[in-house]
Amino acid sequence: MNPLKHHLRTLREDFLHTPGWRVWLASISGTLLLLTFAGLLMPEFVDLDNKPTSSEFLLTALVALFLPAIFEETIFRGFLNLPQTRLSILLSTLAFVTWHPLGAFLFLPKAKAYFTDLRFLLIVTFLGFFFCILRKWGKSIWPCILCHWLIVIAWKGLGGARFLT
Repeated sequence: MNPLKHHLRTLREDFLHTPGWRVWLASISGTLLLLTFAGLLMPEFVDLDNKPTSSEFLLTALVALFLPAIFEETIFRGFLNLPQTRLSILLSTLAFVTWHPLGAFLFLPKAKAYFTDLRFLLIVTFLGFFFCILRKWGKSIWPCILCHWLIVIAWKGLGGARFLT
């Protein structure tokens, strides 16, 4: 079978597969742990004086579901993390980390200082690796999408992502 067709078939199966409760529990627990780590490493992650309004938050939550959650996870944990070997996990994680400063320079100029901060890139490295492991273990991309989305909306809801408004 053509390698591209095989990758697309595997990705399709991972979109159609719903993992068991243990995968969801590990996903949420790991995400909460990484959010705590992010808050300790970057106290500016929380800025309660700059929390978004309810309408800003809802709009951001909706947009964040598609970009970055579904879009980035499809690219980095979908296409780049196949066939889910150590090498693909490493390459996917490195591409995910590289994408953040590049994306800031191309699309979010207000985020440059944040997305080029070494502490932020360390957090993104842990997240990228964690999401790759989640996908491999759970045989589904949905926990990665959910966790990525939760991280963005928690960050926004706590006022740390002022440049997204």
